[in-house]
Amino acid sequence: MNASTNRPLMPVLAAVILLVVAGGAYFLGRHSNNPSPLAAPSSQSAHGGEEHLHDSGETGNIKFDEDSLRLAGLKIAPIEPQALPTSLSVTGAVEPNQAGVVRVTPRVGGKVVSIQVNVGDTVRAGQPLAMLSSLELAQAQAAYRQAAAREAAARSGLARQRQLARLGTFGQPRVEEARSASTTAQGAIQTVENEVEGARAEVTEAESAIKVRQAALSQAQTQLGVVSSRLERANLLLKEQLISKQEWEQTQADKQRAEADIEAARAAVAEGQAKAAAAKSRVAVAQAKQDEARRHGEITTRALTREQAVYKGGFLATKEIVDAEAMLRQARLDQSAAAESIRLVGGTPGGGNLITITAPLGGRITERQVTQGETVTPEKPVFTIINLRSVWVQFSIYQRDISAIHVGAHMTVTSDATPGENFSGTVAYIADIADETTRTVKVRCVIQNGAGRLRPETFVKGTVTTGTRKQVLAVPRDAVQTQEGKTVVFVQAEHEGEFKAREVETGDTSADLTPITSGLKPGEKVVVKGAFLVKAQAMKSSLGEHE
Repeated sequence: MNASTNRPLMPVLAAVILLVVAGGAYFLGRHSNNPSPLAAPSSQSAHGGEEHLHDSGETGNIKFDEDSLRLAGLKIAPIEPQALPTSLSVTGAVEPNQAGVVRVTPRVGGKVVSIQVNVGDTVRAGQPLAMLSSLELAQAQAAYRQAAAREAAARSGLARQRQLARLGTFGQPRVEEARSASTTAQGAIQTVENEVEGARAEVTEAESAIKVRQAALSQAQTQLGVVSSRLERANLLLKEQLISKQEWEQTQADKQRAEADIEAARAAVAEGQAKAAAAKSRVAVAQAKQDEARRHGEITTRALTREQAVYKGGFLATKEIVDAEAMLRQARLDQSAAAESIRLVGGTPGGGNLITITAPLGGRITERQVTQGETVTPEKPVFTIINLRSVWVQFSIYQRDISAIHVGAHMTVTSDATPGENFSGTVAYIADIADETTRTVKVRCVIQNGAGRLRPETFVKGTVTTGTRKQVLAVPRDAVQTQEGKTVVFVQAEHEGEFKAREVETGDTSADLTPITSGLKPGEKVVVKGAFLVKAQAMKSSLGEHE
């Protein structure tokens, strides 16, 4: 590229460099006894030319030659009144989205033999977290192997009986024996049905007891609140020496008793819940036995029907073959049930006694509450995983502003931790009750946080779109500049390539538009894009006048 091609770029580049120099001169002028030309309040230039800022709010013309104007890429447009959305500025704090918080617990108890992750690790759904050695799984594996052995024996026995039948070893079927087996099976069905009903009654009784104990817990909590209020009042009275220390100590003792009552009530509720869980477990066991008994009853019924048909038809068959078939079916059912029990606790039928704890969802490990060699139970979480793809932002809104906010309203959030970055979301929840102390209402916003930039427990600033305001003059945010300590926009002068800085008053910027409250009239043409370069040209001209 030759020198003639570069020449049109020089005015714009010089303007930008002079803007930086001018900024430094202005800073030095404000901090020295000899203020810079930009800071000086003089009304005329060194050449006795036009004023910097006239009483009308305009400066002298800012001129661009043809090449500089073309390269600057300025955009000029008339301003007209337009409706701007109103907004409310609030502050809040980031919280994890509860749908993305998982506390991982093992399905069964066991001893931790290895741990694959640590706090701070990022995991994917299904990724192994730790390995347990489980006695319960070992017992289930043993039961499965026994069931598999019985199934193999039953299959071999059936093959042997069929071979004997083909050789003519057996006589006619015994219908009565089949009928007796069917009757016994029906009796067993009735017995287990009674067990199911009894277990269900225990569950009902335990749940009723839980409700009573929960009511007692609620009453104890209410009593604690009353006693706590009395203690607070007693503290004040004691400070003013309006009650004796003995009375204050009695109130404090009442609070301690109330707290003890709550602990006892909670223990009672927990005990009732444990009993209910045990009763439900017995119901499940009884129902499993009931299903097994019914299947056995169906098998014996089919056997009886078959024996009767063989007897009436005169076919050559044997009870031994039917029994062998029934034993094989039962053995296969037992094997299937044992395999399902293993799968329920996280094992593989026929495998070992090791269970892999996996991540139920992708995210970051924030808590690890287990060490290698420790024995864990299903009641205690071993890992906490938080997925921050979506987070909550909780705001406290004053009651005078809450009527302007509705569920679904758009919100923009910024954080000092991520300067210059905006996050968009919507209002998902507005609390029904105001805080009794601050008289504010909790508002929750859901923010998509795919990159994980927003972190829980950090403070953020939010802007909620609440509606539209009346028609006002507005310009893009970048059209408003600061010159010599004043807020200005650049208005097109009479000739092309000439502009004047007009001092204006502005309102709050919304949706990247800044309202102009005074200083401009509808229809006036202003620089809406590239105002920074016009400012640089103005400062270049100002510095040239003072040389």
